[in-house]
Amino acid sequence: MIESIIGSLKALIKKPLVILPAILFALVVFAAGFLLQDALINFIVEVLLLGNLPEGPLLAFPLHIVAMYPIELAAIAFLLLLSIVMWIASAFFYARIANDTLAEKVSIGAAFSATLENASGIVWLGIFFGVISLFALGITWVLLALLGTNQLAGIAIAVVLMLLGLLMAYTFIKLSFTVYAMAVEKLKARDALAASYKFTAKRFWNIIVFMFVLSIIYGLIIGIGDIIDLAIPDENIGSIIFILFWGFGVSFTNLAMAFFYIKNALEKGS
Repeated sequence: MIESIIGSLKALIKKPLVILPAILFALVVFAAGFLLQDALINFIVEVLLLGNLPEGPLLAFPLHIVAMYPIELAAIAFLLLLSIVMWIASAFFYARIANDTLAEKVSIGAAFSATLENASGIVWLGIFFGVISLFALGITWVLLALLGTNQLAGIAIAVVLMLLGLLMAYTFIKLSFTVYAMAVEKLKARDALAASYKFTAKRFWNIIVFMFVLSIIYGLIIGIGDIIDLAIPDENIGSIIFILFWGFGVSFTNLAMAFFYIKNALEKGS
């Protein structure tokens, strides 16, 4: 665990330009958001500010709101899917960087090319995770709609919601190394899902601790960037510094995850 964190920091210190692709992937999402801003703003104004929502049974609300705001919801769905895909692409890129670092042949261009070459698998994973999230959201909505039927049903549904949350967290952890397995072992998306599930089987609680430590370090990096941003009078310079810290945090987290997978799955055997 510690070795993976230190390895990530060393890789970034030796090649600081590695943080730029993380910023690039984020800029793709921001650019898409800018192009879709009319639909996004219209949805925010109509729904959040004016409260123009369809009337009818709570269970039928999703269908009614889709019929009422088809373009706006399509724009939101596309932006969310793009965000997931860019997150996966970023993880794939840094997994290749980590693998190349251990082989002492780091090349940003080569890692970026490998990411583009695996675009279809990355998009497939994005759709897969998006469908899982949508399915969980749908079940949650149905349960929430039924929550007020009576007190006994409400207690039962609340318990089911809690179990659903735990199941989603468990699923996230079990599949959290999918992208790293796909990039490092050059697997197809489906095989990478199986590899991640197998990898986490023997290390489930260690992975939880590892991810918790990473989240703390990531929070500290972002917090430092935010403090510096607020301390600098020039907003543009402050924003640039914050973006650099954010890129460093994303790069560090992905590299650490990749090193952890390589050292435990490949070097020690999965």
